[in-house]
Amino acid sequence: MGGASPAQIRRLAMNFLARREHGYAELVGKLVGRGVNAEIADNIVKKLSQEGLQDDARFAEGYLRAQVSRGKGPLYIRHGLRQRGIASAEAEQAVKRAHLDWVALATEVACKKFPSGPASMAERASRQRFLLQRGFDPEQCRLALKRLESGAHTE
Repeated sequence: MGGASPAQIRRLAMNFLARREHGYAELVGKLVGRGVNAEIADNIVKKLSQEGLQDDARFAEGYLRAQVSRGKGPLYIRHGLRQRGIASAEAEQAVKRAHLDWVALATEVACKKFPSGPASMAERASRQRFLLQRGFDPEQCRLALKRLESGAHTE
């Protein structure tokens, strides 16, 4: 798309945004991947951002909702946002603004995967590893497993 007009490039960016929200850096990267000059792509995305058509905070909220629905924890979500070009501070704010009970989510995820109650030490370690890999911190994992084993998750 080296010879494309700014209007064509803007239309391409708008098509990307029509499908789903994109972070600033992610959208610039997609345009560059289509052969658009990096400086031109940056200028067009900057204009879209100023017009409110592209917003990193809105992208972060949508990404967070999608990942929570998949049973992912806050560490996984923060990392995913940073990988998509969202600043660490913005990623942290998005997680804080969600006001989620991460222990309850971890308990729900663990309950789906491990419906049985008390576990041996080896099973407990396996369950903890599972939750850690899903992006929950060690304290959230410990509390979730405690709830799971006590049966408190069924209330």
